[in-house]
Amino acid sequence: MMGNQVTQPGDISERARKLHFSSLVVDTHCDSISREVDKGQDLGTDTGEGHLDLPRIRAGNLGVQWWSCFVSAGHVPENRTMDRTIALLDALKRMCQRHPDDFEIALTAADCRRIVAEGKHAAVPCIEGGHAINDSLAALRLYHELGIRYITLSWKDVNYLIGPCNLDYSTRQPVHSTAQGLNQVQGDTRRALRYVARTGM
Repeated sequence: MMGNQVTQPGDISERARKLHFSSLVVDTHCDSISREVDKGQDLGTDTGEGHLDLPRIRAGNLGVQWWSCFVSAGHVPENRTMDRTIALLDALKRMCQRHPDDFEIALTAADCRRIVAEGKHAAVPCIEGGHAINDSLAALRLYHELGIRYITLSWKDVNYLIGPCNLDYSTRQPVHSTAQGLNQVQGDTRRALRYVARTGM
């Protein structure tokens, strides 16, 4: 972008092009893995739609992608947030297994550098929205063991980890004492943050 104008491919200077293609390019968020689950697409092929697939990863020199397991807050009333998260994470891992010469799961910065140096794309699993843990710090720990390397506390919803301070998180209903809700969310959120800080998640 230049001001309000979108630059065209021919407008990119040769210096900028060389800089881009000699760099380790990292994108910290995409929701595209849901297309594997919902549409049966193989993102290791030219899908001809959506934001991302292997040909475009190669064309854009995208070395590292944080692949988000995005779970809509609409799954909360159905108590299906963990089911959906596991399905998305499984799809990401199966995609990497189908295309071992092109994709590999990365769990550390060192993994990312090694995988890219080997000519492959480093796929880092992550979760968008704290509601994906289904109000369970045990689930957060297990997600980390399964390879999740970041989780956002919230998307646009209230959940166990974050939200208004005057909410009872077990019922999602307002409480009369603001301090009561504040103490609860601070305690739970602090425990979660201590865990992710300790593990490097």
